[in-house]
Amino acid sequence: MTLDGVEFIPVDADFEALDHLISEDALNSYEGWTLDRAIPEGGILDASALVPPGDGSGLRTMSIPIDREHAAGGSLVAGDRVDVISVTDGVPTFVATDLEVTGVAAESSGGIGAVAAYHVVLSVNADQALALAGALDSGSLEIVRSTGAETIDVARSESDDA
Repeated sequence: MTLDGVEFIPVDADFEALDHLISEDALNSYEGWTLDRAIPEGGILDASALVPPGDGSGLRTMSIPIDREHAAGGSLVAGDRVDVISVTDGVPTFVATDLEVTGVAAESSGGIGAVAAYHVVLSVNADQALALAGALDSGSLEIVRSTGAETIDVARSESDDA
């Protein structure tokens, strides 16, 4: 992590998450750490956004291009949890569940009435990345917000259908 673009602003506040924000004094203790998600300009840098070097999580980030109407209406935000469903030959299956959204982006492709490209960036392990790549190639996708919902075991949901 570099300090370029990091600006500290004094805050006179008392709220529950205040202890999780990074102070100027504490920043040096995070040397070598990396951000696990994008922090927008003017955003707040808190400890949950940082990953220690060599943490062993093995997680990657993967961009899923998808129409807004198939991604919770385009209302997803970083920090949401989602499930990804693939529909192949009319049969829906869970491809991956309980994934963290690390970013969402829409890029304008023109003037008035132009359709914007939309994609959701997810934190995935190696197996989930392969499963998602296969699903992208073979069928339609639905990204379902599952923040706060019961976790679904992909292997269990497939065996329940058998």
